[in-house]
Amino acid sequence: MNSPKTFPSYEVARCPYPFYEQMRGCPVAPAGVGGEFIVSAFDDVSFVLTNPQIFSSASTYPENGRHRTRTVQEARGATSGGFVMLDPPVQAKRRRVARQILKADDINSLKPLIESTIDELIDEIEARGSCEFINDFAERLPARVVLTMLGLPMEDQDRAIGWARYDGRGTRFHPSERQDAIQGTLLDVAEYMKSAIVERYETPRDDGLSRFIKEHVAAEGEFNLVNVLSDASLLMFGGVTTTAHMLGNTMKIILDDPALHARVMSDAASIPLILNEGLRLESPVQWVDRLCMEDVEVGGVHIPAGAIVIVLLGSANRDEAVFERPDTFAFQRRQPHVAFGKGIHTCIGAPLALAEGKLALEKIFRRLPNIRYDDARNNFDTIGDTMLFRGLDALYLTVT
Repeated sequence: MNSPKTFPSYEVARCPYPFYEQMRGCPVAPAGVGGEFIVSAFDDVSFVLTNPQIFSSASTYPENGRHRTRTVQEARGATSGGFVMLDPPVQAKRRRVARQILKADDINSLKPLIESTIDELIDEIEARGSCEFINDFAERLPARVVLTMLGLPMEDQDRAIGWARYDGRGTRFHPSERQDAIQGTLLDVAEYMKSAIVERYETPRDDGLSRFIKEHVAAEGEFNLVNVLSDASLLMFGGVTTTAHMLGNTMKIILDDPALHARVMSDAASIPLILNEGLRLESPVQWVDRLCMEDVEVGGVHIPAGAIVIVLLGSANRDEAVFERPDTFAFQRRQPHVAFGKGIHTCIGAPLALAEGKLALEKIFRRLPNIRYDDARNNFDTIGDTMLFRGLDALYLTVT
């Protein structure tokens, strides 16, 4: 079966769910792009994500600001690139380093910072009486938290927000002019982070980035600037955009449903469940890719070694074989989803993102009881220049 539309593409990314439903009729199929395959059903997605020895995460590699695919030979033993683009044992060692600044104790210690940042942003919204929620709140909260966590200047928050809009593994599917812009972003953040890393390596400070460098050197036995830079940049990218999309998507889900809105206002304890179901229904990251390291059969379909497999998280999370009425929001669900991935590459920042989301929604609905859509300004368009993410371009709200 050939996919009915080119994927990934802007056309599908803007409204992917009809495409996903069609693909689940033949859940493993050629992507219509090169020799790539799409995997769309929950069980097949889970199989790919939990068998890293067959499906390598070293599938693509950012090189001079551009993304290219790796061959099987290149993927074997790959050590360059961020830890999410590597395989065990290198991936496990580098992931452990990153976890040192995302431990439960550290996240708990960030709670006062998160709460004070939320209050500052709400104060600004309250003073204006309205906001564009994505830029004024959803992006600024995680950007300020990540910058503080790493010990980077707060005045760089706008730069961090711009960097975090980088399209990751979706980059190579964009037209050349968009790839040029993304290349500039990657080179800019690399230069910025390189300067901060070298400075802290030579003169350590009492901040997260200095600790991260120290742990990296201890794990690798040397100061490897390329690897430190790759992993530190991942913390910057991953800590902002997906959290912002989660907040924006969940806010829209709540405001679309008066009964759900009333529930949030009266029962803050329901917020973690609402966030969880929002992540399933509108997954911020819609897909990941893997490199097939050997000939294998998935869902009755032969996939040859060297093929790239596009794993549709957003489709798996709406698989009717797993979720009853999958297109309906039901926060009482108990089935696990794959919005944060599954297996050894499960999102390392998930606990921090959920903590930010919980505290943000609690305070927003407590402090801004009249929050609602600014009906004259919203068109509810999703981001138009992404292949990978699912989020709102803008969300205009009034609070008076």
